[in-house]
Amino acid sequence: HLQVARAIESRLSEDVPGFDGMLAFHFSMGRDAERAEEYLFRAGDEAARVAASSQALHFFREASKLYLQLYGEGGDPSKKALLRKNIALALFHRGQLIEAEQEFDEALECLGERVRRSDRARILGLVRDLISVIVRLYVPERIRRAPPATPIQCEAIDLMFERGQCQITADPTRFVFDSVGMVGKLLQVDPATVPTSGRVFAGSSQIFSYGGVSFAISRRFLDLARPLVREDDVPSLFMYRTVNFLHHMFQGDWRDEHEIEEALVHESLQYGQLWDVVTYLGTHADKKISTGEFAAARERMEQIAKIRDQYEYELAKSTHYALTMFLALEQGRLEEAVVAADAYYEENPEDLLHVHALGGKAKAQVLLDDRASAGQTLAQCAAIVARAGRGRVPPYQLSNYLRSRFLLDLAELDAAGAGGDRVRWRSYRKRARESGRAALGVASKCASRRTEVYRLAGVFHWLTGKPGNALEWWRKSIESGQTLGAQPELGRAYAEVARRLGAEGSPARWMDGLDAATCRQNAREIFEKLELERDLDQLAGEI
Repeated sequence: HLQVARAIESRLSEDVPGFDGMLAFHFSMGRDAERAEEYLFRAGDEAARVAASSQALHFFREASKLYLQLYGEGGDPSKKALLRKNIALALFHRGQLIEAEQEFDEALECLGERVRRSDRARILGLVRDLISVIVRLYVPERIRRAPPATPIQCEAIDLMFERGQCQITADPTRFVFDSVGMVGKLLQVDPATVPTSGRVFAGSSQIFSYGGVSFAISRRFLDLARPLVREDDVPSLFMYRTVNFLHHMFQGDWRDEHEIEEALVHESLQYGQLWDVVTYLGTHADKKISTGEFAAARERMEQIAKIRDQYEYELAKSTHYALTMFLALEQGRLEEAVVAADAYYEENPEDLLHVHALGGKAKAQVLLDDRASAGQTLAQCAAIVARAGRGRVPPYQLSNYLRSRFLLDLAELDAAGAGGDRVRWRSYRKRARESGRAALGVASKCASRRTEVYRLAGVFHWLTGKPGNALEWWRKSIESGQTLGAQPELGRAYAEVARRLGAEGSPARWMDGLDAATCRQNAREIFEKLELERDLDQLAGEI
């Protein structure tokens, strides 16, 4: 092994993938501990900065195992924590989130931090930490009087933050529990003495916005973060801007001023912030799909595809599948949406992403009038939600499922009414009422679903003989679509009003000065502008 190591040093370029990891491995096997450690931490630094290739990651992990075996329970705790952290970051950059979370846990334990592993310990800790956080959050004098942080405390807080980025998708329940604990730890010291405090506060706001807890508390964390984020600190600045964008996206403020300029996106990518960049690009593309700016959405998808190919980044791959499904759904290419949903499901092990995939697939199946298949898809999705616990699935994913559940119940209610089956109609009226309440509840926490769910609420009231209530919900749907700029769903809201009010035997009703003919014209203009052929055919009565 020592001969191989010396040959690699003398004959191979440092640019060869896994160069440092190979040397660390062979020097370890050759029992040259000093040289092994030198190359091991060089390999770790490289793997932690940017997504390592499969070959580089393999050698790095093998060398790391040897190092940890060599020292066992002894050795420098800080070095062992750094090694675990580098392994975790390398896995994180490749999208292996569950494995990365486990390595972050090990790194924290190396620093003497207690990792809560049982549900009981996490719940008790959450209650204790949450009370402490809320008190300090709204009594700023307590923060100003806090002592400076030690280097070990700074490192532990940074590890907790990095672990949280894995958990937000892979383990959202632990994300909430552990992130509140992280914030509690940060608020026990002077945040100004913690180099990463700005991004920690910014990241913590996701607990309350992405988690659907409170937009007000989320805003409070962002306000705390802003003065701690320097303009020349690109990683922290981009993290803050991304979370700020997400906060406004979920809340329903879709103004362009919250978007991030291309130069900063590119610069952040150069720093290896793959998770942040892909998260922003993916959410921004989702917004553009919702607003009908399909060409802009495709540009974002192309950027994500390049990151996927260049860095072999799994999150970029799954995000691209998700956006392919969303774009096909919005444009009415329903068979393609089903195929994309299946690919999205197969590519991801995380339950949250399965909820997203199945929710989108079920919507396509309902719109294709394949209600039996949609029912099976939603039953599969319901099992995942039940296993996780509905309160533990973030609104962004949950809303996709609950919207589709409501959509299917309405389709069954409509079919039962048309077929004159009163028993079945009463059964689905009850089911649609319950699924509608659930969908409306989660739509208040996820703005991208509001226009559609409000429209569906109007359909429910229309089908159950309450036209006045139906018109009120359609008014809310139109207002939501106009406020957000959600053009495709705005057009569908107009089309729904036109279809219902213009149906044979319906009374001549008005809504805010709009009659059936005006609503039909508004819908047609939107659909023609966005080239939504399926919607145009449906408006013309051809579907």
